[in-house]
Amino acid sequence: MGDINNLPDSNSATPQSRNDFLSFIETYVVSALKTTDFFSSVASDDQDVISITETWLPEDVDTLELFDDRHLVFRSDYGSSTNSCRGGSGFLIAIKKCLSPCILDLLDCISKLSGFQSN
Repeated sequence: MGDINNLPDSNSATPQSRNDFLSFIETYVVSALKTTDFFSSVASDDQDVISITETWLPEDVDTLELFDDRHLVFRSDYGSSTNSCRGGSGFLIAIKKCLSPCILDLLDCISKLSGFQSN
């Protein structure tokens, strides 16, 4: 295996040869291992709110694999739906449950505060 600290750019071109393909596979395996380490490290800290962009998480990764039950996790896994050709991007926000997080309709809240009526 190559140096895990010197991974190719995730936006690099599709593999063209057998060696490129093996390097491509190695990169994603190592990235998956680094992802697990990263989330384990983040979840072990005592943060109230954790916000992560460019998560690149597929929908089949269960949130409980990433965070324990102290956090309520809101996430959006861009590009991983069945009608998409490739996965990518995505974000998540993990908020400690003791803070009583909830989902708000932000546009509605802004409209009420500003007096503007949206259709």
